[in-house]
Amino acid sequence: MDVFISWSGTASHKVAETLKRFLPIIVPNTKTFISSEIPKGDDWDKAIGEKLKTTKCGIFCITPDNTHKPWLLFEAGAISVNINDLDGEGSKVITLLLDIEYSALDFPLARFQGTKTTKEDMLKMAHDINDLLGEPHNKDNIDYVFENAWKDIEIQLNEAKSLINITADNMTPIKSSDDMLNELIESNRAQNKALSNLASSITRLEVVSDQGINKRITNLASEKDKINEQMENIKYLTKMIDEGRKNPYRD
Repeated sequence: MDVFISWSGTASHKVAETLKRFLPIIVPNTKTFISSEIPKGDDWDKAIGEKLKTTKCGIFCITPDNTHKPWLLFEAGAISVNINDLDGEGSKVITLLLDIEYSALDFPLARFQGTKTTKEDMLKMAHDINDLLGEPHNKDNIDYVFENAWKDIEIQLNEAKSLINITADNMTPIKSSDDMLNELIESNRAQNKALSNLASSITRLEVVSDQGINKRITNLASEKDKINEQMENIKYLTKMIDEGRKNPYRD
């Protein structure tokens, strides 16, 4: 199974390389891809595009200094669309958060459930990825391999933290309570609008359905009347034939 690892910045790239090294060991039958392995001289956009079309799992390595990087946001939007097209229930987008809180993310990254770089969260991520396989591996085996690899993973993640370079240009703004409340309000409005549109669509369908049923009932009633009329005519003709047989010389 292909796993696309997105990164931007030195610290994020360190996390991506750590995942590329350890994920196939912890969860066999996964094939990781990061853009830095594209051979020099190859068409970068084409290579990225092809991988985005075929991947079933995407991991975005998020750090405080890359949350607004255009390329990372582009890949997040593109991979979410492609994954939904492939199989909405059998695919996953993961935001791996290094030294940053989920509340600091904006859309499209905020669409996805955040995973912290803690031992507990990363083990759960490994199990979630394992569940995407056609034939998942034994969970105890995943736990065993992860436990043996964790110390090395932790060292790499701590090195990545030391590489985070926060400047005035790339610093993630700290959201106030009012900002988060406004986002929740806007999200709630969008959901209410979607629900309202859905309700209207259902009502229209019900009206159309009721009209169709009523029309069909009217047509059936009309057909019944015609059949009854034909039956009366048949009865009358039958009676006339019987009378004719009884008195064939009647004037």
